[in-house]
Amino acid sequence: MCYFSYYLYLPVVGGVLYVRDRSGFRRFIFSATVMFLVSYALYFIFPVLGPVEGREMLFGGFFDTLVDLAYRMDTPGGAVPSSHIAVGLIAFLEAWRHNRLFGLLVAPFVIGLILATVSCGFHYGIDALSGIALFLVIVPVNDWMWNRWGRPNQ
Repeated sequence: MCYFSYYLYLPVVGGVLYVRDRSGFRRFIFSATVMFLVSYALYFIFPVLGPVEGREMLFGGFFDTLVDLAYRMDTPGGAVPSSHIAVGLIAFLEAWRHNRLFGLLVAPFVIGLILATVSCGFHYGIDALSGIALFLVIVPVNDWMWNRWGRPNQ
């Protein structure tokens, strides 16, 4: 369930921000887009496949079926860094910046995502650590770019 929650971050966190804080919404989409672009560029540099093929026998159930369906529609590939973790952390950060309570509601799902990413066999530990490291490197860059070019005229 926690791994699957990743697919809800953009619509749920984005939807709440869209309704309650349009500037926060724009910042969230900007930050997530930059994170995706950097992750995808790194996938091309490090074309590493995660342990997804070996996980078929590990689990079953509703959420596993949903995740397997998503993976069937996706191109298997890039594992380093884990964009799931990097973008999940962006969702948490932007929810937290908007409203501390909202951030606290998102936090358990992101923590669960980080743990499930490795324990459910979607990524290796190094993929998860590199996703966290990417987040830590990109956030200051995102903030600088947002403050420089992304803010609406006030």
